[in-house]
This record gives sequence, C-alpha cells and structure tokens, in this order.
Amino acid sequence: MSIVMETSLKQLSFIVLLSCLNSAAGLECMTCDDFSCSSQSPKTCHSSETLCITESFNNSGSIIIMKGCTSENMKCSNGGVFYSYNYGSYYRHFKSMCCDSDNCNAGELPIPAPPAGSLQCYGCDPHKYDCTANVSCTAQEVCGGMVMSGTQPKYGCFSENLCHSELSSLVFSDDSHVCCNSSHCNVPELGLQCNTCSDESCSTEHTVTCFKNSPCYTYTRTYIDSDQSNRTMVDKGCITDNLCSVSKPELFTFNSLSSSMTMSCCGSDHCNADVQPAPPAGALQCYSCRSYTEDCSSMRCDAGQSCAHIPSPYYMNNRDHFGCVSDNLCNTHMLQISEISRGQLVSCCNTTNCNNPAAGLSCITCTDPNDPTCATTISYPCQNGETKCVSAIVIATTATSGSSTQKIKGCAPSTVCPATGSQDYSLDLGTANVLARAECCNTDNCNFADASTPTTPADGSLQCYSCDPTTGSCSNSITCNTKETNCFSSTMIPLGSSSPVPAHGCVSGNLCLIKEYLSIYPLFKNIGSIQETPTCCNTANCNPLITTTTLAPTTTTVTPTPTTTTTKNSRSVAFLQMSIKSLQALSNETLAETIKQFFKEQLNRTDHVVKVKQIVRTQTEITVSNIQTTNLTTSAPAPTKAPPSK
Repeated sequence: MSIVMETSLKQLSFIVLLSCLNSAAGLECMTCDDFSCSSQSPKTCHSSETLCITESFNNSGSIIIMKGCTSENMKCSNGGVFYSYNYGSYYRHFKSMCCDSDNCNAGELPIPAPPAGSLQCYGCDPHKYDCTANVSCTAQEVCGGMVMSGTQPKYGCFSENLCHSELSSLVFSDDSHVCCNSSHCNVPELGLQCNTCSDESCSTEHTVTCFKNSPCYTYTRTYIDSDQSNRTMVDKGCITDNLCSVSKPELFTFNSLSSSMTMSCCGSDHCNADVQPAPPAGALQCYSCRSYTEDCSSMRCDAGQSCAHIPSPYYMNNRDHFGCVSDNLCNTHMLQISEISRGQLVSCCNTTNCNNPAAGLSCITCTDPNDPTCATTISYPCQNGETKCVSAIVIATTATSGSSTQKIKGCAPSTVCPATGSQDYSLDLGTANVLARAECCNTDNCNFADASTPTTPADGSLQCYSCDPTTGSCSNSITCNTKETNCFSSTMIPLGSSSPVPAHGCVSGNLCLIKEYLSIYPLFKNIGSIQETPTCCNTANCNPLITTTTLAPTTTTVTPTPTTTTTKNSRSVAFLQMSIKSLQALSNETLAETIKQFFKEQLNRTDHVVKVKQIVRTQTEITVSNIQTTNLTTSAPAPTKAPPSK
C-alpha cells in the first residue's frame, strides 16, 4: 500500500511507498504498532542488528515511543542514554534502552522528568533569529549553543552529556559549540545587520541580523525571458563565508549577450543598501553563446573580466556557456553564484576570442554513454578546459544487484586527470562500493585502448560509519581498504530510487580532492547519484550522521522493513517509524493528528497551524490531500538565503 500526501499552501509532498524486505533470521525484538506503543508485535531482526532498543521522546509535550532492532550505536552506550535540550520555543527529553536477548524490550521506558534547576540561559527562536529569550534549565542542564555561518542558531539549555561526548552530534552540527554553567553565559554570536528584499525586484527592503562571520550580499541578474522581454531580479541578505569574508569585499560578474549576473559582498552593517555601480567597459573581446550548437558572437567584456567557458552538467547536455567573467571566478566552480553552473570548473583565457568553442583537443568517446561495454566510439572535440583524454573502467557492486563493470572514454578536465598516467579511485558505502581506474593522456585520440582492470586493495585499519539506505541509520562501522584513507559523508539517490538517502562510508583521498564534482561525474553511475558536496575526514568513525532541524520541501520516498517505515531525515524517523498494519488500523482522526504532529515537528515551530482537509481510503492506498500549514508570525526571512537559481 502507499500513502500520498499533497499540500497546496507549502507545496510539500510525500510519497511513502511501503514494500517488504527479506531479512535473515536472528534476534527477535518488540516493535510498536502506533506512536504511543499502546500495542506491540515481535519482529525478527536483520543479522547486522544485534540489539533491541526502546526510544522514548518528549517533544514539547508530545510523547513518542519507538521500539525495534538496531546495531551498536551511540544511543546504546552503557545500555542506553538520556539527553535533553530546550531552545525556549521547543524542547526535547529523550531516553533509550538497549538489550541483547529476544524481546527484551517488551517493558515500558518512561522518560525521566528532571527536577527544575536554577540556571537561566539565552534561547533562540531559529525562525525569527531572535536569541534574547530567557530559558529555565533543569537540574541536569547547562547553557550552550552554536552559530555557524550558513546555519540556524541553536542556543538554550542542554544536558551536560551533549557537551562532552559523541552524543553532541545529535544536536550540534560540528565541534564549534560552546557549553558553560553560569546564568546567561551563552551569549549568542550574531554579526552584521544587512538589508534584505521583500520581492524579486527589491521594491521594499528591511533589516536582518546575520550570523557571526556572514557578510552582506547583493545579487542582480538580468536576462531575456521566454517572451523575449528583458527581466531583472534582485536579491539581498546574508551569505555564507565560503564565498567571501567579512574582511574582504568581493564583486563577481558574468556577462553574455543574453544574460548577465553581478554579485557583490561586503563586511559592514547595511553595506548592501546601495546599488552596485556597473563596471566600466573593457577592451577584451570574447565569444558569447549558450551551447556548441548555437551560433556564437563576439562581445566586449567589462574591465577586469576574462573570456570564459563554463561546461554544462551531465544532465544538461550541450548547454555550455561562453562569455565574460570577473577574474576572481576563473578556475573556481561558481557554487551558489549563478544558475548557469552547478559546480563545474570555470575555464578562463585573456586573448581575443580565445574561448572559441571550435578549438581544442579531440578524444575517443563512447557513442552511447549508457552502453557499459563502450562497443562503438567516435573521435569528439573536447570542450575548453578539458585538457586530457581518459579511458576508465569502473567496477560497482551493490547488495541487491551484485557486480557490474562500466567502460568510459572521453574528454576530461584537470580535476579528473590532474596529470598523465593512471589513478585508482575507491569508495565503500557498506551496501555498495566502487573501484575505478582512470588512465589519462594529452594527445588527440590517445585514449583508444581500454583501461586495465584495477586490483582490489587489501583491508586497511581505518573504521568509518556506513548507512542502511532502507532505514536511514548510520550506526554500522565498516573497515576501509588500504586505498581508502578517509571517511565520507554525503547523500545520494540510489540506483532505481527517486529519493535521497544518507551515504556514509570509506573513500580514497583522491576523491576527496575532487569532492565538489562527484555529483556530475559518472564514476558512481551504477550505484546512484551523489546529491551534495561530501565531507571527508581521516580519523576513526569521524563521519556520524548529523541531524537536521528543517524539512526539505522535496518529494521523499520512504522504504521500510516489513514492520517499520522510516525516512532518510533523522527527525522524520520519530514520526514515521510504525508498522504497516498500524497504518491500516488508524482511524482518519488519528491519522490526521499524526500527520499534523509530524509536520509541526519537522517545521520545529509552535507558531504554525497544520490542517488536514481530506483523507480517502482504498484497499491499497491512503490518500491524504490538501495539507495546509499557516505561519502565524511575520518574522524576517532567514539571513542565509542563497542567491536565486533557475
């Protein structure tokens, strides 16, 4: 059966597909049939799940109880843990209990009610960016908090074990959090005040307070619309410091005959209030067009610009951009700067019309990129910036599909082929792994021969967390091979699926050097597609799953075990982990209330009203339609908006 939830106001939608998965016989644990665990049923665990677990949540007065199977993880340390936090607008008390015999988790696990303490701390409403609330802690809590540029502030009361143990990753997104034990010692770290726009023409502006180290920015884009009319979009606000710093103002520009983009950032209060003046005209002439098949024309660049070629992502075939860019964009990847790029290398040159699409290296290329044998090939002209020819072989293995081999030939940028010769790449996600060899050369059609098959490396000593894509749990530790010197954290859409899941595991160091491009390269084609820039680290189990506090407005597909339904978002697990038969048994009133609680938890807002307008049941499907979420506040927009993208 499936559940379909459609929303009109927030355009949120979920498709929850329920399917049965076979698991090997092993430990038997009790599972809850509903959120209050008013009834429970036994479940046979997978062979990797060696413990039974009970988890109890008090989420701002909403009690959730979950039971089931698990592997060793931080929630099972010393047989179970308790932690709590309170932001003022939202609090959580959590307790877990783990055991290792059949149905040992059948009993109750009430959540402790810690006595009130005397400590007072600052708390944040993360959606208003107001960190002046006064929060009263329990006797087990201290003051704490964290502000990173690009994230929401988390300030309030925290149980002390969240400050000094592995459990901190359940709340804080990195190691920069602070904890202290005197009243109001957790003074929030906020930064500049910047102007922000109320609409895309920026007809009205208001003030927003940024996080510490976040500069102000102004983004202006002019382009020709589908009806051939000129259109201008303007956006202002705060931006993450990976693009520019408070201490170093920057101006990024891209010009072509059909569109232009300007983004400036600065480091003082309200420095983005004024309109950025147009740069003076320069003398350099460059080609401008939007694809290899389009007729290119020469245009005059602004002062301080170079000729540029921006390759298209693999999913936007033949949509390369040619034009002029500011010199500070050359040999960068234009991440978060313009809709024309999705992380590809910007190649620049500075002589007249040097970005000619017709010039360049030619390489042997597979005629059909979907043919794993590369049975037929042609000689193909490379794009500007592709300086090598490559012949590669990729061996991918998954738990469900076994092993497959893919041959790849074509042109390659310096990120794939930094030098001539051979490179081996390795990635292990626990349920899937990839071993690849790329052989690079730099003369026309030099990649006519197939690459040699890579040798499987021996086991190494590094341990990294991996994830179960069916549950979203990332508590299983795997041993890396000798080629894999780093732990890896990202999300991916597995082959045959349409929904992203956590992807953690082991990775070779040379893949970490090109991590920004992994979503656009075909190395992982036979196991799935990387969805976000990975993070790499090189100590044992340094890649635990980091929880998030917002619900992404995208379609999410959830694949359960025979008795539980889970999502890839760790906060969603608490609300969707229930057995199939409990879904069938829920009344419309209970199902509606469950969905409302789920949305309020994911939005983490008490200032929202959630309404479920219609529930329709058939023998195989429950359709929940017209879910409306209404924001009762008129708070300022989040200060870390990314520039608009098409």
